[in-house]
Formats: sequence, structure tokens, C-alpha cells
Amino acid sequence: MDEYLEAAPVSARMRGLRVLQQDAWDLHGAAVGVQRLFAETVDAYIERKLAEERAGSGSAAIGSLRKMR
Repeated sequence: MDEYLEAAPVSARMRGLRVLQQDAWDLHGAAVGVQRLFAETVDAYIERKLAEERAGSGSAAIGSLRKMR
């Protein structure tokens, strides 16, 4: 994910992170045990990265996918 953020244009970073986050939540819904824990860990990491992007870009706060569900 860090490589994606370094390579992606600023305008595409949050959208790309959200796509990855949705994939993690799709896995979370279908997974058990270690796979579910992995999906939760990925989601938490993406949340931190989204917060960094919001802070760095000065854009309005946008809720996570979890909050939208």
C-alpha cells in the first residue's frame, strides 16, 4: 500500500485506498480466523493512511466504509 501511495497521483490516493478497504471488508465478511484478523488489520492500516491523506490534503473528513455500512 505504501508503494501505491508513493506512485499514485494525489487526486487518486483516497479513492484507491477506499477500493482496497472495500476488498478487505469483502474478505472480512467471507473469512474466518486468521483471514478475518488480517482483513481487520488491513482495514485499520488503511484508516490510518486515509487519516494521513485527509490531514495532508486539508480535505473534509470522510467516514470510513465501516461507518457507512
